[in-house]
Amino acid sequence: KISAIVGEILSDRGEYTHAVSLYEEALESNEDSKMNLLFSIGFCYYKLFEYRKAIFWLNKAKAAGYSKDDLYEIIQW
Repeated sequence: KISAIVGEILSDRGEYTHAVSLYEEALESNEDSKMNLLFSIGFCYYKLFEYRKAIFWLNKAKAAGYSKDDLYEIIQW
């Protein structure tokens, strides 16, 4: 759970590369909601302008149950 929380803090501060590492660590240890972690990783890649990676992870979030409307919201940020 700590990895996901610190990842969220880093993401909020714009430290997306470091946040991705922590989100992936949390995902490997199943610490948090898989769907939310997949979305968070996709969001970080989107903010880093790494759109192919963002699409990959956001599609995984969608497959895990993330709402299509919530995914579209990312584009508005």
